[in-house]
Amino acid sequence: MAIFRLTKKFHFEMAHVLNFHEGACSNLHGHSYTLLVSVKGNVENKNLLPTTGMVMDFGMLKKIVNDEIISYFDHALVVHESMKSVLPTHAIFSKTVFVDYQPTSENILQDMALKIQQKLPENVELHHLILQETPDSFAEWWLNDNC
Repeated sequence: MAIFRLTKKFHFEMAHVLNFHEGACSNLHGHSYTLLVSVKGNVENKNLLPTTGMVMDFGMLKKIVNDEIISYFDHALVVHESMKSVLPTHAIFSKTVFVDYQPTSENILQDMALKIQQKLPENVELHHLILQETPDSFAEWWLNDNC
């Protein structure tokens, strides 16, 4: 039996506002995000059944991340729930996601980790996430740091 890590890359567009931040990020702005999702698991190759030889199918990982993360955050405005009363109810804000945390890359990654972990098969664990916000800035979440 061998342990492997699989990583899949995803892209999405998202806008956010950081309330009370002392800088430009307190204004409504968006990013073209890249998300790297790495999972870890055992591979057993004792027989030639088609279900062996993989940690998990990349297609299954893609479906989980698309269903739980991309469909939720892509082309959305993500703001703290305290902004519900100040946002207009206009069609351009129809995909607004209200969260109970400051929508920083770090907090968004924590949210993503919880959602992905709940959907992974029993024998697979989330190893780490990397969320790239700009070409030269990213945040990381690692399971070993959060146990």
